[in-house]
Amino acid sequence: MKIKILMAALAITISLFLKAQVPGTISYQSVLTDGEGVVLVSKQVAIKIGIKGYSDRGDDLGYDYYERHVTTTSSNGVMTIFIGAGEVLLGDFSKIDWSSEDRKLSFEIDIAGNGNYTISGTSTISSVPYALRAAVSDSLAFGEQDPLFTASPAYDITALDIVKWNTSVVVEGNTSTVLPVGGINGQILSTDGNGVYRWIDILDDQTATEVAFTATENIAATSVQAALAELDNEKLALAGGTMSGDIAMGANNLSGAGTVGATTFLGDLNGTINTATTAVTQSSGDNSTKVATTAYADAASAGINTLAAGKIYLGDGTNQAAEVTMSGDVTID
Repeated sequence: MKIKILMAALAITISLFLKAQVPGTISYQSVLTDGEGVVLVSKQVAIKIGIKGYSDRGDDLGYDYYERHVTTTSSNGVMTIFIGAGEVLLGDFSKIDWSSEDRKLSFEIDIAGNGNYTISGTSTISSVPYALRAAVSDSLAFGEQDPLFTASPAYDITALDIVKWNTSVVVEGNTSTVLPVGGINGQILSTDGNGVYRWIDILDDQTATEVAFTATENIAATSVQAALAELDNEKLALAGGTMSGDIAMGANNLSGAGTVGATTFLGDLNGTINTATTAVTQSSGDNSTKVATTAYADAASAGINTLAAGKIYLGDGTNQAAEVTMSGDVTID
């Protein structure tokens, strides 16, 4: 049976496939038909592909490479293989020098599966994958040949010039700063603004010690944790303590089970004074703005209770009153 291979899209579709250290391969697709032009659908076939070299004059230089594939056509009769990945019969695909002479693909096909192959033709390789061409330049015997590159600063770059973030790095500026080591994947480099650098996670939950704090007039701490400790030392305990300086209170009432004392109370004192509370004894006759004490009030009450019959208390013009005897006619305005 005569078999034809119809070359789709000018016979060859070329692409690059990388597999670790395995060389690149050429992807080849074609439509397979029989001698009557009927597309062979879902048909298993064996095919041998050879790569031949030709001189500038067109002389056949023989095979550089030869391999065999067993594949099955698609529902549209399309056969897909990767040249360079088949069963090697001759040569080494990775050692083909793509920079020299023209090359052609030859095809032999066995559709019956009996080992009898029919030559189906040849096709010129009109282009070569870039990676295969680049592999040739990497193996030049005399090294870099580009005069522009050799004259550029990049020509002298060596492995020692490569900066890696997993080692200590010196940043040049007004001063040299050595960055910390030990950073792991996903972390970022952070600074406190004072020349201290460290690696942190992007979603880092910092402790109070790690959060920077600007010192104020009354707080000397530079971290939140230290500021909390400083405030804790200066607080007035609920059980008691001593506070110095003026205290402004916006509350209307000052209450407590203990004693509130001061040299001077400014403003009005309103409310009820608990007479059962012992206060500083005020001397008799002291009529200042000080709060009258129990002792003073008791003394005044006792004096009134002991006033003799026929006598009155008469003021003497000095905020004092004296007991006097009434005689004759007395007029009180």
